[in-house]
Amino acid sequence: MSDDNNIISFEEFRRKKTGDAPSDSALERVLGKDLREQDDLITWYQYHKDFNKYKLFFHTMFYGNHVTRRGENPNAGFVLIFDPDKIESIVQRTEDALKWLGRPGLILDFEGKTLRQIGHSLPLGGCGTYQKLYSHLTRLLLHSDYVIVVKGLSRSQIRTDKIDFARGLIKTLDDAHFHNIVPSADLVFVDYASFLQQAWTSIGSYLDILPSDYHD
Repeated sequence: MSDDNNIISFEEFRRKKTGDAPSDSALERVLGKDLREQDDLITWYQYHKDFNKYKLFFHTMFYGNHVTRRGENPNAGFVLIFDPDKIESIVQRTEDALKWLGRPGLILDFEGKTLRQIGHSLPLGGCGTYQKLYSHLTRLLLHSDYVIVVKGLSRSQIRTDKIDFARGLIKTLDDAHFHNIVPSADLVFVDYASFLQQAWTSIGSYLDILPSDYHD
């Protein structure tokens, strides 16, 4: 019977390829274990598979916004959430990818927050009105190099139409070139699939979408 379907260890694969004799080092004993027993290796692989997906998504979006579409309409990013229990992991993966790409990220947690609570998280100082919040965010988008990550807008407690709010932020970047401004900032939403579905006709055409299926 053929052994072609058997799972061989990395060390066995390496020895067959190089013709080396087996040794008894600790590393080679680990590499010689059956892949099905390598829980840490599987976890490591899963982490990097998901992490690379985030890095590629954001790099492609940033490249499009600042190289191939420079001075034209940039796209905002939208990282989809299907499982509320995964939102913190998804935000962390987003933040890790931005750091890896060398972009300063500003994570704004809107979920469950009032307007005043959101305003206190901004680097430009607190704000107690919708107009002040919007003005602060506009300044950051037009005059900084931040990647503004808006987390959980759809479940915030701000008393305004959340779809219009999202569209307004997107259009701030989208329309900047009409005023001879080429923003260095980028905008990313981390939010629920149900919100994107509701908002699709208003913002869908301005988005690059990452359908996150990340699992711990």
